[in-house]
Amino acid sequence: FVESLDLWTGANEPLRCSRNENADVFWATIGGMGLTGYIISASIRLTPIESSTMRVDYRRVGSLAELLPLVCDASTQETYSVAWIDCVASGEKTGRAVLMTAEHARRAELPGQGADEPLRMPSLWPLSVPFNFPAAALNRHSVGTFNSLYYLAHPTRTGVFTSYEQFFYPLDRVGEWNRIYGKRGFIQYQALLSMESSNEGIPRLLDEIVRSQLASFLAVLKRTGVADEGMLSFCRPGVTLALDLPNVGMPLRELTARLDRLVVDHGGRLYLAKDACTTPDMIAQMYPRLDEFRQLKARIDPQRKFVSAQAKRLGIVA
Repeated sequence: FVESLDLWTGANEPLRCSRNENADVFWATIGGMGLTGYIISASIRLTPIESSTMRVDYRRVGSLAELLPLVCDASTQETYSVAWIDCVASGEKTGRAVLMTAEHARRAELPGQGADEPLRMPSLWPLSVPFNFPAAALNRHSVGTFNSLYYLAHPTRTGVFTSYEQFFYPLDRVGEWNRIYGKRGFIQYQALLSMESSNEGIPRLLDEIVRSQLASFLAVLKRTGVADEGMLSFCRPGVTLALDLPNVGMPLRELTARLDRLVVDHGGRLYLAKDACTTPDMIAQMYPRLDEFRQLKARIDPQRKFVSAQAKRLGIVA
């Protein structure tokens, strides 16, 4: 969707970048975690839509073994697809899920008076979490209860109309929702495995998460599309598992280290935009073009003006 961009580099000069002009810098900047310079402006191509409404199909799935073939089915044509997964359920219910697929609703499809103002955005509910929850509030039992209620509340049904915000950003309907995790907060962990390795790798990741008892009431599984040429781009064809994990200190770091090893063993990678815990060795194995990125950065930013705490932690920059 990015056609071109104007970049202010470490050499204190603007640089026009696109697929045809300074293409190497363009592909270093796409997914480059802000390390190549300031993006002054960008030309972006958008998808035209007729309404702000989504037409959603829900499918309740009893286990991960039942879910993965549905997610990996290349013959499906839905534009958007995401599965909410129960990360607490075990046994035969391990990985039970609600698979949601959606399309942008056309104006002629809209029910009631919706066709009169197809792009009008509905008002969000004025809900907000008023204070930080105590650490004990988020546990296996409370999350298990929430997950069971969520699963039961979403039976299989088709053609449900909802706003795009409710489909794409369901948590944002509740202000300050991060307070549910208490003062210590949480991390987001997102891993991507190829189609070939996901049938073995995703169940192993989920099993490790369930056994850790670090409850997460937000876990989603998505199929990813074609890769671009970005040196540090995350996306490629496969399956990605993303979840929130409460910050409980060392047990969390021990869990993410085990998950990282599983990801690497299955030829996968972590999403840099969410990483908080991994190591330089892991990132070097996940991103084979890392050295190419370092060399280009050294050329366009020789004085290392653009750095971040994450880039130093992961050895992306010295």
